[in-house]
Amino acid sequence: MKILYIITGFSVGGAGVITVNLASYMQRKGHTVKVMYLSGKRFVQVPDSIEIINLYMKKNPFELVDALRKAKKIIKGYNPDLVHANMFHAILFSRLLRIMCPIKKEIDTVHTINIQSKIRMFLLRITDFCQT
Repeated sequence: MKILYIITGFSVGGAGVITVNLASYMQRKGHTVKVMYLSGKRFVQVPDSIEIINLYMKKNPFELVDALRKAKKIIKGYNPDLVHANMFHAILFSRLLRIMCPIKKEIDTVHTINIQSKIRMFLLRITDFCQT
Protein backbone atom coordinates (compact mmCIF):
# COMPACT_ATOMS: atom_id res chain seq x y z
CA MET A 1 0.00 0.00 0.00
CA LYS A 2 1.18 3.55 -0.72
CA ILE A 3 0.75 5.92 2.22
CA LEU A 4 1.23 9.68 2.29
CA TYR A 5 1.49 11.33 5.69
CA ILE A 6 0.75 15.05 5.83
CA ILE A 7 1.85 17.00 8.87
CA THR A 8 1.83 20.69 9.69
CA GLY A 9 5.54 20.84 10.50
CA PHE A 10 8.51 19.07 12.03
CA SER A 11 9.40 21.46 14.81
CA VAL A 12 10.30 20.02 18.17
CA GLY A 13 7.25 18.23 19.45
CA GLY A 14 5.45 14.95 19.77
CA ALA A 15 3.27 14.85 16.66
CA GLY A 16 6.25 14.93 14.29
CA VAL A 17 7.97 12.13 16.18
CA ILE A 18 4.78 10.07 16.24
CA THR A 19 4.30 10.55 12.50
CA VAL A 20 7.89 9.51 11.71
CA ASN A 21 7.61 6.48 14.00
CA LEU A 22 4.36 5.47 12.33
CA ALA A 23 5.80 5.99 8.83
CA SER A 24 8.88 3.93 9.75
CA TYR A 25 6.73 1.16 11.17
CA MET A 26 4.52 1.04 8.08
CA GLN A 27 7.59 0.98 5.85
CA ARG A 28 9.02 -1.97 7.81
CA LYS A 29 5.70 -3.74 7.23
CA GLY A 30 6.27 -3.43 3.48
CA HIS A 31 4.32 -0.30 2.63
CA THR A 32 5.66 2.57 0.54
CA VAL A 33 5.55 5.81 2.54
CA LYS A 34 6.20 9.49 2.02
CA VAL A 35 5.84 12.36 4.48
CA MET A 36 4.75 15.81 3.32
CA TYR A 37 4.86 18.83 5.61
CA LEU A 38 3.49 22.30 5.11
CA SER A 39 6.34 24.51 6.30
CA GLY A 40 9.19 25.18 8.67
CA LYS A 41 12.51 23.63 9.48
CA ARG A 42 12.80 19.94 10.21
CA PHE A 43 14.18 19.18 13.67
CA VAL A 44 12.94 15.59 13.83
CA GLN A 45 15.30 12.87 12.58
CA VAL A 46 13.82 10.92 9.68
CA PRO A 47 15.30 7.72 8.21
CA ASP A 48 16.87 8.25 4.78
CA SER A 49 14.55 5.60 3.33
CA ILE A 50 11.50 7.84 3.86
CA GLU A 51 10.99 10.61 1.32
CA ILE A 52 10.27 13.96 2.98
CA ILE A 53 8.51 16.70 1.01
CA ASN A 54 8.48 20.30 2.28
CA LEU A 55 5.85 22.49 0.61
CA TYR A 56 7.47 25.69 1.99
CA MET A 57 4.05 27.21 2.59
CA LYS A 58 3.88 30.67 4.12
CA LYS A 59 0.89 32.10 5.99
CA ASN A 60 -1.06 33.81 3.22
CA PRO A 61 -3.80 32.74 0.78
CA PHE A 62 -1.54 32.84 -2.29
CA GLU A 63 0.96 30.48 -0.67
CA LEU A 64 -1.89 28.18 0.31
CA VAL A 65 -3.04 27.95 -3.31
CA ASP A 66 0.54 27.37 -4.46
CA ALA A 67 1.06 24.64 -1.84
CA LEU A 68 -2.21 22.97 -2.85
CA ARG A 69 -1.05 22.94 -6.49
CA LYS A 70 2.29 21.39 -5.51
CA ALA A 71 0.58 18.79 -3.33
CA LYS A 72 -1.93 17.97 -6.08
CA LYS A 73 0.94 17.27 -8.48
CA ILE A 74 2.65 15.06 -5.89
CA ILE A 75 -0.57 13.14 -5.20
CA LYS A 76 -1.24 12.58 -8.90
CA GLY A 77 2.31 11.29 -9.40
CA TYR A 78 2.42 9.14 -6.27
CA ASN A 79 -1.24 8.00 -6.28
CA PRO A 80 -1.40 7.02 -2.59
CA ASP A 81 -3.90 4.47 -1.35
CA LEU A 82 -4.13 6.32 1.96
CA VAL A 83 -3.50 9.90 3.07
CA HIS A 84 -3.02 10.34 6.80
CA ALA A 85 -3.18 13.98 7.92
CA ASN A 86 -1.82 14.88 11.35
CA MET A 87 -2.58 18.07 13.28
CA PHE A 88 -5.18 20.76 12.66
CA HIS A 89 -3.65 22.74 9.77
CA ALA A 90 -2.58 19.61 7.89
CA ILE A 91 -6.10 18.20 8.26
CA LEU A 92 -7.66 21.33 6.77
CA PHE A 93 -5.03 21.30 4.03
CA SER A 94 -5.72 17.66 3.11
CA ARG A 95 -9.48 18.27 3.09
CA LEU A 96 -9.03 21.20 0.69
CA LEU A 97 -6.67 19.08 -1.38
CA ARG A 98 -9.33 16.41 -1.61
CA ILE A 99 -11.55 18.88 -3.46
CA MET A 100 -8.84 19.38 -6.09
CA CYS A 101 -7.82 15.77 -6.68
CA PRO A 102 -9.12 12.33 -5.81
CA ILE A 103 -7.81 10.74 -2.64
CA LYS A 104 -8.80 7.12 -2.17
CA LYS A 105 -8.91 7.08 1.64
CA GLU A 106 -8.06 9.66 4.27
CA ILE A 107 -7.43 9.46 8.00
CA ASP A 108 -7.23 12.57 10.18
CA THR A 109 -5.47 12.63 13.55
CA VAL A 110 -5.68 15.81 15.62
CA HIS A 111 -3.20 14.78 18.41
CA THR A 112 -5.04 16.82 21.04
CA ILE A 113 -8.43 16.96 22.71
CA ASN A 114 -8.19 20.75 22.89
CA ILE A 115 -9.05 22.20 19.47
CA GLN A 116 -8.72 25.66 21.10
CA SER A 117 -11.52 27.62 19.44
CA LYS A 118 -15.02 27.56 18.06
CA ILE A 119 -13.65 28.80 14.73
CA ARG A 120 -11.40 25.74 14.42
CA MET A 121 -14.29 23.43 15.27
CA PHE A 122 -16.42 25.23 12.68
CA LEU A 123 -13.71 24.83 10.02
CA LEU A 124 -13.41 21.11 10.77
CA ARG A 125 -17.19 20.74 10.61
CA ILE A 126 -17.63 22.53 7.27
CA THR A 127 -14.76 20.64 5.64
CA ASP A 128 -16.04 17.29 6.88
CA PHE A 129 -18.02 16.91 3.64
CA CYS A 130 -14.72 16.02 1.99
CA GLN A 131 -14.49 12.77 3.92
CA THR A 132 -15.44 9.40 2.43
